[in-house]
Amino acid sequence: MQKRVDGLLLLCTETHQPSREIMERYPSIPTVMMDWSPFDGEGDSDLIQDNSLLGGDLATQYLIDKGFTRIACITGPLDKTPARLRLEGYRAAMKRAELAIPQGYEITGDFEFGGGFDAMQALLAHQQRPQAVFTRKRCDGCRRLSGAISGGASYPARYGSHWL
Repeated sequence: MQKRVDGLLLLCTETHQPSREIMERYPSIPTVMMDWSPFDGEGDSDLIQDNSLLGGDLATQYLIDKGFTRIACITGPLDKTPARLRLEGYRAAMKRAELAIPQGYEITGDFEFGGGFDAMQALLAHQQRPQAVFTRKRCDGCRRLSGAISGGASYPARYGSHWL
């Protein structure tokens, strides 16, 4: 930090808390935390935060409102707060609609192409295929696999690289 840093942008995705010393060491440097704040809004840092819990709930509710009842969820690593919260939102919407989540419908993946591909393969091999999948951001492996198979599975191309 001796090279004239004008400010810090910190992306905080892990659920474990970093040392407060990191923030206190350079109190004069403006800091913006993105995704979530490990310090509960304390201090001089600004925070840019999505609402992954609400997002997971709303996305799943959208699928429910479209008439889907067998909805699976592919999430990112659960040591990442946004992934964990999106899964909680998915579960909340399913519970509120009194829809069962069959074993194997929740898959924890990674953020790599192969992980998304493997997760979709597992869902497509499930004895009772899901009608819809709520998945993490940019699940390219999911998209390519679902577009390549037969039997009615498709990726909603008009929405680009994400599911609604």
